[in-house]
Amino acid sequence: MKRMDFFKVVLLAAATVFPAVAQERLQADGVLPIVAHAGLFTEDCSVERLLELKECGINVSLTFAPDWETLDKILKNAQKAGVKLGTGAPGLPEELEKGVQRLMKYPAFDCYFLGDEPHADAFPGLGETVKRIQSVDTKHVCYINLLPKIPETLINGSYVEFVDSFLRVAPVQVISYDRYPIGEDENGKRFLIDGLYDNLEDVLVCSRKHGLPFWGFALAVPHGPYPVPTVGELKLQQYSNLAYGAQGIQYFTYMPWHALDGMGGHTTRGSILGFDGKRTVIYDRVKRVNDEIQTLAGVFLGSKPVWVRHTGKKIPKGTKILGALPEQIPALETGDSGAVVSLLERGNRRFLVIVNRDFQNPMKLTIATGDKVKRVQKDATLVPANVYNPTTEVDPGDAMIYTWME
Repeated sequence: MKRMDFFKVVLLAAATVFPAVAQERLQADGVLPIVAHAGLFTEDCSVERLLELKECGINVSLTFAPDWETLDKILKNAQKAGVKLGTGAPGLPEELEKGVQRLMKYPAFDCYFLGDEPHADAFPGLGETVKRIQSVDTKHVCYINLLPKIPETLINGSYVEFVDSFLRVAPVQVISYDRYPIGEDENGKRFLIDGLYDNLEDVLVCSRKHGLPFWGFALAVPHGPYPVPTVGELKLQQYSNLAYGAQGIQYFTYMPWHALDGMGGHTTRGSILGFDGKRTVIYDRVKRVNDEIQTLAGVFLGSKPVWVRHTGKKIPKGTKILGALPEQIPALETGDSGAVVSLLERGNRRFLVIVNRDFQNPMKLTIATGDKVKRVQKDATLVPANVYNPTTEVDPGDAMIYTWME
């Protein structure tokens, strides 16, 4: 649309402004999984430390235990704290079914953590383990986190085929993969590493193809080329995941790992918690993002993407440029840095999610909306969109959300 025509539409939409009315609030049909991948260490799983994890907005900790006595203790602590643990059953492989029968009875047990970033040659063995578990327990998730789209994970040049080959032999209930997109050079300049959205596009294809939800990641531990994350960087990662339909979000890591210390240009300065066990600056940043996203679970939980498009002077590799808009949104314009624009559906409700792809600067958004369109506030209340000026700002990495009923 020509720029002059665009602003005519915007001005017409803004001409009719209604007074604020009693606010409606979106309700979620459950709780969005927020997972600490590499959560609390076993020795730290006291009720107090688990309550601290819960306060950070995390409701699942991936934690292993060396024996059943320890596992029994920390699962009971997790139940008291109101969080869950993803873990494995101690014991030899031939005792797996007996371990499953025992583990599945704990109220605080969440998922079977079976593997992290396996290569394709490990898929058949993992698949057999999944099938053995599911012969006893079909309720709990078998969790295996996959590598991202890198040269080592392309089969016949395709990451989709890599994921397909995994799912053909390992009938897991959720697709999980990690991708860490924000780096920092030797001069302190931060940049978006290629591949974030290309990878999301492929995972969305797999999610639709296999009828499985997926969980995405944000990086919380500075190491190698990865800096201490800002709120904008955390939001960019998690809101991008959610705009593509993620049904769970994860953080790597909650506790710091000595194994990551001194990698590349960064020395690990802790993660959400530091090496001394105390909260770092990252704790409050992750808590802020988690509290906001969980409040908005009514937008994302159970919603599926109708389409995901991008705006901007240059769109990311593997993505599609925004074309036709829903009739309820006559016009939409963002700046050159661009945005993710996603149309989600859940039943008769539609959500238009607009994510600022710039994690360092605010984005000017100009949008025209129909009379029945509402803006979703950060506290999940709905306000008629036309009580707002059609031109607004979206904070770095943040999302603006609009909704209507079909």
